[in-house]
Amino acid sequence: MKKVIGALFGVTAMLICCTGDQLLNPVIIETVPSLDLHAPIFRPHWHHASRPAVIDTSISERGHIAWYNPYDPVSIDEIWNNRDIGSGESGVAPVLEIVFKPVDHKFIRDTVNNVIDSTSVEIERENSWAGFMRCFADTLEHTQGQFPDLNKAQYLEIRLKGDVGIMHIDLGLINEDVDGDGWLDNEDIDGLRILDEEEDVGLDGLPDSLEFGYDPQNGVFDPAGDNYEYSDPYNFNIWRINGTEGNHDDPDGGWYPDTEDQDLDGLERTDAYFSYRINLADTINFYNGFQIDGTRNEYGWRTIHIPLNDPLALDQAVGSPSWEQFEYMRIWFDSLSASAPTDSIIVQLAAMSFGSTGWDDATYVADSLRGPIHFDIGFISQEVSSDFIPPPGVPGYYDQVRDVVSPTRALLIMFEDLNAEVLINTPDSGLMLIADTGKAERSLDRAINLTAYENLEAFVYGDIDEEDSILFFFRMGADEDVYFEYRTILKTGWDPENYVFFDLVEVEVMKDQFLRDRRSGIDSSLTRQSGKYLVKVTENNHAPNITLVKYFAVGVINLDPDDTAEGDVWIYGLRQTGHRAFE
Repeated sequence: MKKVIGALFGVTAMLICCTGDQLLNPVIIETVPSLDLHAPIFRPHWHHASRPAVIDTSISERGHIAWYNPYDPVSIDEIWNNRDIGSGESGVAPVLEIVFKPVDHKFIRDTVNNVIDSTSVEIERENSWAGFMRCFADTLEHTQGQFPDLNKAQYLEIRLKGDVGIMHIDLGLINEDVDGDGWLDNEDIDGLRILDEEEDVGLDGLPDSLEFGYDPQNGVFDPAGDNYEYSDPYNFNIWRINGTEGNHDDPDGGWYPDTEDQDLDGLERTDAYFSYRINLADTINFYNGFQIDGTRNEYGWRTIHIPLNDPLALDQAVGSPSWEQFEYMRIWFDSLSASAPTDSIIVQLAAMSFGSTGWDDATYVADSLRGPIHFDIGFISQEVSSDFIPPPGVPGYYDQVRDVVSPTRALLIMFEDLNAEVLINTPDSGLMLIADTGKAERSLDRAINLTAYENLEAFVYGDIDEEDSILFFFRMGADEDVYFEYRTILKTGWDPENYVFFDLVEVEVMKDQFLRDRRSGIDSSLTRQSGKYLVKVTENNHAPNITLVKYFAVGVINLDPDDTAEGDVWIYGLRQTGHRAFE
């Protein structure tokens, strides 16, 4: 499936984004995401990670990892494909640079010679791992905070640069025991939550002189490798910048005691998290590398999109995770083989964001024996995708406050393995041809009244195979049981045949006649179709009404009798047009 999703990254947009002078009277249903959570990309927000539960300690070893913000930020034009900078805004952005260097041996304590033996037990380099993690409580203020609820999050999007290695992302309850010794390691001896100089000995609780292997005569001054060091911002030891011993002078929060208990509620020993695996080298298979087509630019920056609730996206669930118990995010790396062209993995992150479109996705599989439908929803924009083409003649929206033309953004639905029609024996209607269906739904908190307008319109783009027979539908009504529907066979591009045009007067007349026919016994069906319009009612004649619209849905149905279908659909500019004249 071709994937071209644009990230929100905190931007508030319309239900189906609507910009430009031609798009007047928009139906304003704002997509303030049900979750708008950004994982920070500033170094001090992250800490050394505990060992993932899936790591086999008998054949693996923790490698070396460094994460830091380069002193010079990166140009916005280099990171993003098409992002305009407003007057007074900076043209640069900070990034988080990560370097993972695996090891090919285990670290064994030689108690006879009082040294760390790093040569006797060899391991495969791809079995080495290392990572860092972030607690999402209010740890920067060192107060016990509330954790976010990811129940309504649909995706995690990351703007990154890097094409080597495997990046894992764990979300949920994560063991805080970094060194795995079963004890809470904490520098805050007096409990005042302020780091005194004598407390600043690192998470191991030991100054250099008491660390195992300390041997100044042979040049071993920091056997634990936990000392902090930073001086010249252009020339510093990246492996020392996150050290926990001697970091009292770290300007980015060094006055707080280092602790494994980042949420300050006792040492968490539970592992109950969702784990996602991203092969950074795979730019072809979406469910392996999550590469989004059209988002990679000439500098190597691209967007990774992880549909959090898609079973195909999940690598594994450890323990019994729940999105209501989201405390930690852990990022870790592995699988740099001995044959790799480099000795380390280097990745840069410019943005990480959990988001929601405000729409829920739903699928109907006509025949479960043929396998699941792959269906996802998101946003597409010019900002990150060079594949996106705005509707003809529709300019971007001029933002007077920022003095820029904002990039066009549209709702996106994506589908793959949408199966053809199949003959099904239904309890109510007997043998029927039923096709797979995928749809995105949105229910409003308050109903809107459309009686002041003549029409409801929207642009629709089809990124599909010319030979496919895909029915596109747009529904609106009181709920999923009673609605008006506009339906058309999807064409490629911004074809006029795709264009949604609801004549609100006509569909109301059509509904009224349908109800009269039902009451008189002429028609006993629950749906009536006329041209591209369809009306759906219930057995007790509960019917849609344009004075009470709370439910919207857009979706696709595969009408091809032989082949599965895949593609993308963009929906842009949902709006009311034509004011009615009432006497």
